[in-house]
Amino acid sequence: METTNKQMTDMEIAVYRTRNQRIVCAAMRNSNGKIIASPRHWDPIAHQAVKHSTENWDTAEQGFLTNYAEFVSREEAYKIAIYHNQITRSIGYDTNKLYSEHLY
Repeated sequence: METTNKQMTDMEIAVYRTRNQRIVCAAMRNSNGKIIASPRHWDPIAHQAVKHSTENWDTAEQGFLTNYAEFVSREEAYKIAIYHNQITRSIGYDTNKLYSEHLY
């Protein structure tokens, strides 16, 4: 999106970001807003991070990080991945939620 001598409105920024957002990895966010990013939810990398954390991760929300380092829910991530043709495989059932198995 080109801009000419004017500041982008919040709406323009939101549209621009949505159109250019990509899913980059799985992530978990706990109730304190802390995030652990890893290739898959609860993979060995995530387990190591939890092991060395003083935070509670038992009820962490599973989602994804975008290329803007923004945490998004599985539902929002699915929309982004669909829009940008990031889904490379079926996981055996239709869903409106993204799973890392969809991506790699």
